[in-house]
Amino acid sequence: MNPASLFRVLFLYTGIMKASLFTRLIVILIFFSISAFPLRGHTEELSVTEIVENLFSTENAEAKKAFTYISQKKPAEAIPILKSILTSRDNQGKYAVAYRALLQYPITASFSTWIDVLNDSPSFLIQTKIIKHLSLTRDKRIVLPIVQQLSSPFYTVRKTSIQVLKNYNDDRIYPHILNMANSRNPLFRIYSLEAMYHLYDQRLYDLLMEMLKDKNHSVRYYTLHCLEKNDLSKSLNTIKRTAIQDSNPEVRVKAIHIISKSRSYSPYNVLVQCIADSNREVRFAAIEALGNLNYDSTAGRMSSQLYSETDKGVKELIIDTLIRFDTGAGFRGLSKVLLQDSDVMLKVRSAYAMGAIEDRRAIPYLFQGLQDNDTRVVAEVCNALGNYDRSDVIEKLVSIINSNRSHYTRTSALYSLKRIKSKSSLLPLFDRYSREKDPVMKFKLKETIRYLIQEFS
Repeated sequence: MNPASLFRVLFLYTGIMKASLFTRLIVILIFFSISAFPLRGHTEELSVTEIVENLFSTENAEAKKAFTYISQKKPAEAIPILKSILTSRDNQGKYAVAYRALLQYPITASFSTWIDVLNDSPSFLIQTKIIKHLSLTRDKRIVLPIVQQLSSPFYTVRKTSIQVLKNYNDDRIYPHILNMANSRNPLFRIYSLEAMYHLYDQRLYDLLMEMLKDKNHSVRYYTLHCLEKNDLSKSLNTIKRTAIQDSNPEVRVKAIHIISKSRSYSPYNVLVQCIADSNREVRFAAIEALGNLNYDSTAGRMSSQLYSETDKGVKELIIDTLIRFDTGAGFRGLSKVLLQDSDVMLKVRSAYAMGAIEDRRAIPYLFQGLQDNDTRVVAEVCNALGNYDRSDVIEKLVSIINSNRSHYTRTSALYSLKRIKSKSSLLPLFDRYSREKDPVMKFKLKETIRYLIQEFS
């Protein structure tokens, strides 16, 4: 009974019996009138339902008062109401407040409610928070409910579940993983591999070997990912066979990347077989791996592949790899690109490679490259010839300077002669200087002649 009601009863009891009948009637009427209007500052007690509703009030004071009441009193009647809010799709704006209120109740006293909310909440954020909160208890009862979340459609929920389960050495984890692995749905099979990646046990090895034969290429891909982390040495030969034989190029590329991380895995034979593979991605992965592992003995095979290659990206990779190996491997591939390819930038790259490798067998091909119709190609050929100190090269470069070619091409030939630093180029350059009409070119000739005289003085 609130203070207002108590006051009224006491007043009625002490005074009404002493009054006359008329007075008594008057007092009773006044009593009922007062009862209809409570005293200021006093209200009737709210129900638990109303208190929970006040948690979401826009009035901060009212919401704070409701939360304080739940925090202190922990009314049991509020638990199912909060549960209903957290598992309803119609109350998404209330999830955070309802979850904070439910946190005021000990897990041990409301364990089933926490599990129900974990299983039924449409919010992956709430599910993730609950998993983390449950993990603080170190209560083994949480293992099975969290294991069930390994098949959640939400990555964050699965990831958090795995992080928690890693702290429990509990075999009850594996039956659910096995069930997912044997599911007809490939998505659940991938979820099982996701779990095995972090919760691996050697007893799962045979299962992974079987999953490498799965009809779904994504399952095979993630199986390789799992084996790479957990049991690579044992499965290396199987992964090599996968790199060669699998029907899906993505799976094969994944296998190539795994075996190519170290020469100790002896990937040479597998990679060599893949250089000329019909699939572009497989070829690219194999050639890149051979370059990274510095298998320069494969340069001849790469040159042959460059000769027949149709993909621009693979051509660029082979050219860069030959530069890394510092060999033209007979220049069969490089010469074809320089002299016959339709892509100007590939021709430029090939010319650069012939210069960087500094193999005199490249010179005849470079001379032919001087006849190209594109200024950029001819200029790069001139630049490449600057790496060869030979009389025939000097003569060719002087002829370019004396020609009516573009300023860009003539300048490139001039700078190559400057790099070669041969006395035999001085007189031809001086003759050209005396006849040069272009003031810019004349200035550059003068600088080069002066530089060479200083070098020889």
